[in-house]
Amino acid sequence: MVSKEIVGSEQEMQEHLLMGLRLTNEGVSAEAFHTRFGRSLENVFSKEIDELIGLGLLEWADKKTSEVSKTSEVLRLTPRGRLLGNQVFLRFVED
Repeated sequence: MVSKEIVGSEQEMQEHLLMGLRLTNEGVSAEAFHTRFGRSLENVFSKEIDELIGLGLLEWADKKTSEVSKTSEVLRLTPRGRLLGNQVFLRFVED
């Protein structure tokens, strides 16, 4: 018997975000997220993103230069966030 899991859009957004954060150098492109899901990364996960940036675990970085800036388009783990990655990921999957 073959089982098939139907992934809801919210779960798919979570999985996309977590997979991108695991690729620590690349992070998650806000533009690619919006193109794929039709919703803003900041709007979907604003509470979690703001909290984790405040804790120094996430940062917005420029796609080309990797410089950190609030107006940048790639969300990624900070060096500290990489050390505490599992704690970061839990924030996005807890209800």
